[in-house]
Amino acid sequence: DISLWSIMMFADLYDRVRIEYVSMLMQLITYVVIIDPVHGKFFINKRIGGEERLLNMYSLGFGGHIDGTDYQPPKSFEKVAYTGAIRELREELTINKKDLDLKHIGYTYSYSGETDNHLGIVFVLESGTAFIKEKDRIIGQWVTVDDIKNKYYFQLESWSKSIFDHFYESEQFQTKYPSMFKKLA
Repeated sequence: DISLWSIMMFADLYDRVRIEYVSMLMQLITYVVIIDPVHGKFFINKRIGGEERLLNMYSLGFGGHIDGTDYQPPKSFEKVAYTGAIRELREELTINKKDLDLKHIGYTYSYSGETDNHLGIVFVLESGTAFIKEKDRIIGQWVTVDDIKNKYYFQLESWSKSIFDHFYESEQFQTKYPSMFKKLA
């Protein structure tokens, strides 16, 4: 069973540019899914600048690589991941400070493609407001579950598809966020 503690036992910091495509070194990525439980919506984004492999794809997640600024011992790895997620959110978005209560819900990983050495540490953030800062790289919008299923699903990057499928099929998630799954109840 994987845990943040077991990951930390073997973690080390490397320059991202040097190891981006080195498959034997696992890279830890924070991945925050923003949900508005009151209105039953996800805040998705479309990459219009930045990494070429993500251009014009939609994503449920915001975040990025954990880096040296996040890792300041003696922090536990849970705090390192949380710090990295908050740092990435603040770089990409404007969010109310009182809304920065992240819930770690699990991990995501893709066995194929250019990023098979990336492990996503997935958080959920409940917030009714989020605004994109990096407007030259990201477009954001609030969408419903039906919007994702009917308009955006096949344009989602692989982690977003996996996470959306998990949410969509999860009785626990549907129970926690009934406004998002009205038609399924």
